Amino acid sequence: MRHTVGSNSEMVLMDKMILAGCVGLFLVGALFGIGASSGIEIERLKVVDIFAIVSTIATALAAYAAWRAAATASKQSADNAVSLRWQMYKMHRESFDDLLDNVESNLKVNFYSRHETYDAIFPNNRNVNLPFTSVGGSELESWQRSYTKLADACCRFESAGQREIERWIGDYLWLAGCMRYSTIKADEPQVRMGGWVPSGVSAENHEKIASMMWSVLHSLSKFSYMENNIGYRGMSAEFKADFQSFLRDAEIGRIEHCYK
Repeated sequence: MRHTVGSNSEMVLMDKMILAGCVGLFLVGALFGIGASSGIEIERLKVVDIFAIVSTIATALAAYAAWRAAATASKQSADNAVSLRWQMYKMHRESFDDLLDNVESNLKVNFYSRHETYDAIFPNNRNVNLPFTSVGGSELESWQRSYTKLADACCRFESAGQREIERWIGDYLWLAGCMRYSTIKADEPQVRMGGWVPSGVSAENHEKIASMMWSVLHSLSKFSYMENNIGYRGMSAEFKADFQSFLRDAEIGRIEHCYK
């Protein structure tokens, strides 16, 4: 026959009460035994004395039972709170996955480590001992600030130069890595920083990746109740020209980065 957790607890409590009762009865018997062996007449133990002994034992048992009941209720309350907290996390995480599904479908990107993306935005939610929140944390604010700099850099109406293009690609690579998403596969042609690190930036996508990143970040910010006025303002002709020059240098091996 199977028992529930509650019935098991009650059985353990009952066993302890029976044990305590047996001990009490043993003490009563011991009193009579000591009285008989020492020559004290049993009759001298009045009925009221016996009732006093039994009453003391019963009081102790009742106190113990009340303490155990309170402890059990407290534990059940704590267990219920943990269960509720876990359900809140689970439902929120499922909604987050639904959001990423929609972003992937609409933008043709790939979130390759969803749990890390979630934990970066909501660092406390996985731990049931910490308060749950549906508002994003400081990491998301950092992404927003970094994207603002990225968007500013590519809309300037002045020549950027090779180092600025290099820095822009590096910043894009870092920020996409923070959000754990990619736009192209690692084995596809693209700029490889230092000659081997895939950047996700290619001749085909370099004019739209900043706009796609804004859409990704906007979706994450909206879900996290942290929308702000960041936006993509396009790519200037000067930046495009400098970027094409950078790609040519990478293709012919004139710089430390390559395109393959």
